[in-house]
Amino acid sequence: MKKLVLSTFVALFAISASFAQTVETATELYNAGATELNAGNMATALENFEKALAEAEIIGFDAEEVANNCKAVIPTIYLHIGKEYGVAKNLDKAVETLKIAIEKGADFGDDNVVAEATSLIPQLFIQNGNEKLNAKDYEAAVGAYLAALDFDGNNAMAWLRLGMASSRTSNDEQTVNAFTKAAELGQKANADKQLSGFYLTKANKARQAKDFTGAMDYASKANQIEENATAHKIYAIAAISAKKNAEAVVSLEAYLAMSPNANDANQMKYYAATAYEALGQADKACGYYRAILTDPQFAEYAKHKVEVELKCK
Repeated sequence: MKKLVLSTFVALFAISASFAQTVETATELYNAGATELNAGNMATALENFEKALAEAEIIGFDAEEVANNCKAVIPTIYLHIGKEYGVAKNLDKAVETLKIAIEKGADFGDDNVVAEATSLIPQLFIQNGNEKLNAKDYEAAVGAYLAALDFDGNNAMAWLRLGMASSRTSNDEQTVNAFTKAAELGQKANADKQLSGFYLTKANKARQAKDFTGAMDYASKANQIEENATAHKIYAIAAISAKKNAEAVVSLEAYLAMSPNANDANQMKYYAATAYEALGQADKACGYYRAILTDPQFAEYAKHKVEVELKCK
């Protein structure tokens, strides 16, 4: 019986000694991590802190302080390493590491790390998209902006940039949707300017292709979003080509009101004169013909109209 008691005592002593050694090991690992952190060796520091935490969690209450200290620093280190990957343009590793920072921050109650890492990931994708956009790699830029939106669907800048990249591709639906979303989320001025410009480009291409109905439609859409003189000009020229003089004069007068000193102002006045003449509105036609009497390009023709054909008063 005594032998049994002795054996039990020896066993308990061994467990106690082992337990003390484990606490000491966890503390040493934490201190080693702190030393490496102070030296700027983030990866090594992180490794030591995570080992210390694993040891402390096995021990439980007696190593709670070590565990809490590890939890306080681990998310921040992941955040720092993720930022370093971002600076080095290693997008995949940066995103992977920042996602771990978010996970650890959520697990350990570090809301600041969660918030910062969450905002950084879409920024990195947007930055990558901007680089691709500047390099005219439009499909790759679209992919980067979509990745940013997968992580933050309410990122107005990502929507705006997606529209800019998509407008260089053949995905018109995605372009319009992107600019519309950007406007809804706070980038209205920039988004409207971009979308109006997109429709303006489409209008000009349609006019050059002699698709006058398409040119008028796109120019009208551009003006509905953000009125501008060029859209009125494209609309007017397309309308004249389509023999829609009543619609042409409206845009011609809007263009001249917005750009009275434009280099082609007299050309537009000539178009207005001929359009009004075709509509049977001689008085207005006369007014525009008189306005170009001193222009060498139109003087002879305008004089004939004023003095002979229309007999303007």
